[in-house]
Amino acid sequence: ACPANQCCQGNSITSPSGNNTCLCDPNYTGKFCDTPLKIPPIIEVFGGIGVEGSVITITCSLITRNYGLGNVTMPVNFTWELDGKLISSGNTTLSVTNFENFSELKLLSAVYPSPYRVATCISTNDNGSTRAEIRNVTVIRQGAISCKSDNYENVVWQTTPPSSTTFQKCPYGTIGMAKRGCIYFANTSFGWDQPNFLNCARAQLRLLNSWITKSGKSTRPAAVDQIVNTFLSAVSISNGIPLLTGDLTMATTIMQKLSTDIQSFSEAQLKARLTIATIAQTLLHQNNAPGWVYINRQS
Repeated sequence: ACPANQCCQGNSITSPSGNNTCLCDPNYTGKFCDTPLKIPPIIEVFGGIGVEGSVITITCSLITRNYGLGNVTMPVNFTWELDGKLISSGNTTLSVTNFENFSELKLLSAVYPSPYRVATCISTNDNGSTRAEIRNVTVIRQGAISCKSDNYENVVWQTTPPSSTTFQKCPYGTIGMAKRGCIYFANTSFGWDQPNFLNCARAQLRLLNSWITKSGKSTRPAAVDQIVNTFLSAVSISNGIPLLTGDLTMATTIMQKLSTDIQSFSEAQLKARLTIATIAQTLLHQNNAPGWVYINRQS
């Protein structure tokens, strides 16, 4: 429970007139930031590519972590459409299985060419409904050239024809959609391109970026200790897992937003300056080199 008349999930900000107000964490609302902000589901859809005769799986995944936007109310119900038509329970060529945090649509013994183009997941809770889709359900003809299924960078990339892109869930617990293309090279051969993790970022970084954007330059200095400590935790390398391209891009954005604040830090906030220096060193750690290599190419 929150102490009476005190900010619960946020920071107390003193205005020039001397009045105290609460600047809420993006996941909370109310005068004292004591009411969770409840929102419709946040979902991602990935998959939808496979070889003729195989089972093609399309997954609708619910983001259950803090996203800097509010808290998704449970339970969540899932339904599916193919090319705008709701899937009926009597369709023997399709299978839908719903779980608490995700749903799977399977095309059983997929037919070439694909009879479907757009697969849409509809997720609903007490606060509303959200739709997400795969726009190109792809069935590859038996024997056709393709980049074969590949387990790389903690992602299983589905078999994909040349000049096409597959979308998969981001690795290492990050939020977002990873993509990887099957490309032709200059000598007309083909193969997998490097994965694109530009849209993959840790939940804690997304939340912090949202908080800083909402707070504004005038209020950030009052909460600087909370900001920099959260920032350091968000970029820390644990279990050898590096920061991905999306992590580095978002971290750089946060650093830019904080750069002008440093000049206004008081002597009492010297520790915060040192923490920001530590954050910069962490971002440049050699384990993060692959993410930096591809940051310009993928942006």
